[in-house]
Amino acid sequence: MLSPRFDELLDELLLASGSYHRIPRTPDAVVQLAHARWYLESVRAEIAEERALLTRV
Repeated sequence: MLSPRFDELLDELLLASGSYHRIPRTPDAVVQLAHARWYLESVRAEIAEERALLTRV
């Protein structure tokens, strides 16, 4: 365990990634896909920030 926050973010990242990859790549799902991609990138940014904090310590 690196930190409780890192573990939470890692779990969230795995869920976000799974959700993103389960959405069908069809014209009807473009909005859902865009939202899922935005959320995935948001979680990736958060975990990168947490990793940076951990490496500074």
